[in-house]
Amino acid sequence: MKISFITDEVTQSFDEAVRFARQNGLAGLELRSVEDTAIDMLPAETLRTWRRRLDAEGLTVCGLAGSFYKCAPEPDAVEAELAKLERLCAAMQEKTGIHPKAPVSRAEETAVSTETNSTLFTGGMLAQLHTVFARMAAPLVLRLYLDETPLSAELKQYMEELAAQSSKLTAEIGTAEEMEHLPCVRVCRPDGSWTGLAFHGVPGGHEFTSFVLGLYNAAGPGQALDEDTRAAIQSIQKPIKLEILVSLSCTMCPELVTAAQRIAAENPHITAQVYDLNHFPDLRERYQVMSVPCLVINDGEQVSFGKKNIRQLLELLA
Repeated sequence: MKISFITDEVTQSFDEAVRFARQNGLAGLELRSVEDTAIDMLPAETLRTWRRRLDAEGLTVCGLAGSFYKCAPEPDAVEAELAKLERLCAAMQEKTGIHPKAPVSRAEETAVSTETNSTLFTGGMLAQLHTVFARMAAPLVLRLYLDETPLSAELKQYMEELAAQSSKLTAEIGTAEEMEHLPCVRVCRPDGSWTGLAFHGVPGGHEFTSFVLGLYNAAGPGQALDEDTRAAIQSIQKPIKLEILVSLSCTMCPELVTAAQRIAAENPHITAQVYDLNHFPDLRERYQVMSVPCLVINDGEQVSFGKKNIRQLLELLA
């Protein structure tokens, strides 16, 4: 398993997607909608050109998601529709030159994890984590706030094993009474000060990459920012509390989470806390959440729905 990202969760520009992957030590890309066009609707020559570019950059295409089905076909048409889908997939393989690899069995994954002394992360995943951790400019402390629930035990194991992968990371237990929603991991500095980043729940699913990027942003140097964006972030001089309510299966949530964490890592007046809404129904009820991602600013002064990039989030905070 490798750490990759869905390109249109970050940008519609293919060139920017490649730069994003290289700057953040990611191994590959899932191509879904690029240059405002579904991947299966792009010309074959464009796809071949991109394939050569990715090969030259040492990047992998981990998946293609085109304009296929958004709902199940009628029962009587299932066989015909599946045959049609198989033909479409075969045509895309021929068009792009990308062919799926045989799936790895659970036994093989377990063997790889055992060889790398990890019960949670596979060898390929660890290689990508080590690449990101090696680029971190400063050490961090993962401060855990736990209770007696299985979810807390899961978070503790997750963070301790993550910290075991780098000398720049340390896991420690905080005082649970200080935190309203448990379990929680706060990203702190060695002197005990808080970076402003936190996750309530366990940062798995689509939020795993976001969490790792949050560590990179908090430790520095972080994801690249142009001078105008950096200046706009630093110009905010009032305290702002950002709470991002997500689902681990949400594909639109990581862009907002990453944007909020990048801004918080750059400005000490801003905090960004992420909540797996599945475990905190009180927040769903309090803010009448009907969809995710949901952004809550300053305990409800503003509530906004939908994905946002850094620029859009800064416009909202201005």
